[in-house]
Amino acid sequence: VLFMEDGNFAGSTAGVGSRRLESPSVNLTTATSPYVRLWYFFNSSSAGLSVKVMGSSNGGATWNTIMHIPPNADVTAMTAATPWQRINVLIPAAYRTANSKFGIEVYGLWGTNDIFVDDFVIEDFIPTTITSAQTGDWNNVATWVGGVIPTADNHVVIAAGHTVTNNVNICRMQNLTVEGTYTFSTTTTHLNHVFGNLTVSATGVYNSYNGVSGRRTMVGGNIVNDGSMTFSVGAGNIVWLGGSPATLSGVGTFVGEYTNNIWHLNSAGVTYNKAIEDRNVCGL
Repeated sequence: VLFMEDGNFAGSTAGVGSRRLESPSVNLTTATSPYVRLWYFFNSSSAGLSVKVMGSSNGGATWNTIMHIPPNADVTAMTAATPWQRINVLIPAAYRTANSKFGIEVYGLWGTNDIFVDDFVIEDFIPTTITSAQTGDWNNVATWVGGVIPTADNHVVIAAGHTVTNNVNICRMQNLTVEGTYTFSTTTTHLNHVFGNLTVSATGVYNSYNGVSGRRTMVGGNIVNDGSMTFSVGAGNIVWLGGSPATLSGVGTFVGEYTNNIWHLNSAGVTYNKAIEDRNVCGL
């Protein structure tokens, strides 16, 4: 178990630099589906991206970000009682070498919300898929086949005809496939953290807003839009995370044909094979 205290860097309470926990070197040349897996507690009220999972393909000589991890509240109010959450980060092919290293890095913080990490492992892992059973809220067991609320252990499918509403502060999952409708509640501020690919089928609708307020959609893989996606309400955000080359593609529509903000934090880059206008911030 580790906690990373952010208020005293190298003896200076004014410092907001970075610090990293690094694993030993591991040989991933024969791995089939390797993930960095850990339990995570960070109850910051900020939606900032100040915690990163890092990867090195050469024994620590150079490092790159392979995933940013936003704060982990899964209740409608972020408090000290916020539970631990599972984090699973697929290791990109470029880091599956004979001398790989991985780490957790904290940077640019100042405050009382420290980072807690438990059971950090590097292992082969296959996410299971959870599909919606009916229309309902994300945190309602009746919404899901088998009565299991999805976590970062799971791929998620919103079945055609169902509307699933994000009513928690952050939903985490691996791949998200929307054949029905994914939307956000109007009650609190929410995030959606897709570690892998976000795919909207021809029958699918993805709304990154609640009421008149835009919401952040964070994606670690590709976005494929063959249906309808809305980022043009309020301060809508597309946030590219991850460490493998990502693409935006598909034959679907973006309602309004624009988003207000696009942030690029994918260390391997993003390719746009489909046009979308950005009207406010383009973060590189």
